[in-house]
Amino acid sequence: MGEFIRKEVIVLINSGGQRPRLAGVDLSFVNLRGLDLSYANLEGANLNNADLSGANLEGANLTNANLNRAACNGANMAYANFSRANLTEAKFSYSNLTGANFTRATMLGADLVGSILRDADLTGAKVKIEQISQAETLENATLPDGTKRK
Repeated sequence: MGEFIRKEVIVLINSGGQRPRLAGVDLSFVNLRGLDLSYANLEGANLNNADLSGANLEGANLTNANLNRAACNGANMAYANFSRANLTEAKFSYSNLTGANFTRATMLGADLVGSILRDADLTGAKVKIEQISQAETLENATLPDGTKRK
């Protein structure tokens, strides 16, 4: 699908009706800061180095997406699906990741400082315990080894 720029994404969001369908779209290096992408379908999208800081991606589908080095600081990504996504060196500091699905995601080098991982599922995720221990809360989260955090 060709490259999208911020204005095109905003037009798509404002077109009303259904949630934005951006599956497989190349949004690498695009500034999406502060946009409402809640419940968007971003399956397989390329968000390499994209800026999603402060954006709302609650309930978004990011299965198999590439968020390598994406800036997601302070974003609301509660209940988003990141299963099998590439989150290498992504910045999630102070983000709301409540109930997010990280099953089998690659999260090496991801910044989780101050993030909320309450009820998140990290089963099989490639992430170091030192990274997830920097989260503000891991209450009821499922850790990569399948154990439940209390």
